[in-house]
Amino acid sequence: MTEYRIDDLARRAGTTARNVRVYQESGLLPRPHRRGRVAIYTDRHLRQLEAIIRLLGEGFTVKHILRFLTGLQRGQDLAQVLDLADLGELVTEPWSDREEHTSE
Repeated sequence: MTEYRIDDLARRAGTTARNVRVYQESGLLPRPHRRGRVAIYTDRHLRQLEAIIRLLGEGFTVKHILRFLTGLQRGQDLAQVLDLADLGELVTEPWSDREEHTSE
């Protein structure tokens, strides 16, 4: 298992150590393991950090991501996480007949 210090983890994920700390404080990223005074991050931290960055890049906020992850970890499906489960077919049926057009 690869181990990282915070600067190495941040660099590898394409972010900053400050952002890593923000994600930890918000509950999105688990705290590192401690070895004396040194914080040690693992490949799991890196994968989680990369997922957070990808979702942020898609326009989700830290609050949205935390809500998604918390709900999914509780066993909820996406409709439940988004509090749309009571809308029935609105969640499962297409909203429009319009076909998606692709650029050629």
